[in-house]
Amino acid sequence: MILALAFITAAVFFGYAASRFFDFIDDWLKRAAFALFFGFLCAAWVALVFSWLVFGSLGVGSILSAVVVLLAVGGVLFFKGGCKRKRAERLVSARVLALVALVVLVYAALNFSAVLFSNDRGGWSAIVNVWGDYPLHIALINSFVLRDNFPPQYPVLEGSPLAYPFITDFLTSVLINGGFGLREAIWFSNVALFFSLVVFLFYLAKEFSSSKKIAALALLFFLFNGNAGIMNAFGDALQNPGALLQPSLDYSHDEPRGLFFMNVIYAVFVPERSALLGFTAAVVIYLLLWRNVFEPSGRQRKREFLLAGILFGLLPLTHAHSFLAAGVAAAFFFFNKPTRNWLYLLIPAAVLAAPQILWMSQQIGPNTISAHLGWIASNEGKPFFDLAGFWLANGWVVLVLS
Repeated sequence: MILALAFITAAVFFGYAASRFFDFIDDWLKRAAFALFFGFLCAAWVALVFSWLVFGSLGVGSILSAVVVLLAVGGVLFFKGGCKRKRAERLVSARVLALVALVVLVYAALNFSAVLFSNDRGGWSAIVNVWGDYPLHIALINSFVLRDNFPPQYPVLEGSPLAYPFITDFLTSVLINGGFGLREAIWFSNVALFFSLVVFLFYLAKEFSSSKKIAALALLFFLFNGNAGIMNAFGDALQNPGALLQPSLDYSHDEPRGLFFMNVIYAVFVPERSALLGFTAAVVIYLLLWRNVFEPSGRQRKREFLLAGILFGLLPLTHAHSFLAAGVAAAFFFFNKPTRNWLYLLIPAAVLAAPQILWMSQQIGPNTISAHLGWIASNEGKPFFDLAGFWLANGWVVLVLS
């Protein structure tokens, strides 16, 4: 346990020290979120480098080495950051704190009640979405904890290079190796990273709208989204008021009616652990690029381009989908305002991402990425209005407001 706590402390300290270099982190809530997210992201990568390239295994040596590096680099950043100008931090309103706390509390409750909870048989159970994803996550976590899975391979595909984004699971492995239990390590990392995601989602929406109220609504609409299944639920409730207390089906995942897009917390952020780090990194990248491309003053900050480049470069093995999405968004921002400052993003992004893409390319075929307007095979060949109806029914209010 002491080793895990030392790792967490070093990671958060490193993230906090790095936060002192960036103007966009101007209140303690952003600073706490950045310290957790950036600290854990970098700490996981540092531990992976030591485990893979130096020690050949995840153990006390690789974790302690990561702790020493994080504390040393964090110390340098802390004192250099302190020698710059001192900025007065903005106050965080009680309403913003209450909103963030409420959303994180809902997510934490879902983790405690739906992710690896004890059952009457003395084992662990999970909701169906977790049941579908977590066998792989737990296998990956244990492959680093219980054996020397370097170079990383799929636990169930002997000899096949691990191209699945595994950094979040490796972070959990470090915590377990440092003394945490499996459930505690998963719960802690899930909730800590989700907190950072919620904070930066709120501030990204605030950057777009310049309004805390609109940002709060955007956050709630995004995280508590649904689809047209709610109309079917209301219809059943009108016929039988008690139907929703014990529903006979999942109204948001009703394939015969063409409904597939479930709530993003339930369908993505609870079961798909890689999305926690990936979405947060992408949201921070969007925030940085928006500030430096569309800010009325026209000012561009080289440090923020550099940070965006580092985050972009660390994404492929963290969350490949976020890497692709951030790439599309970055291209849009670049063509709106191409300047030499983009080199501060492009160079570190290329240097960091290239080895990961090369590693992942061992399992990427020519048809891995392709465009499908209907999203699912059953929609292939359908007319435009049918596809539009599919997207409207599944995207629902969030799509309309977007």
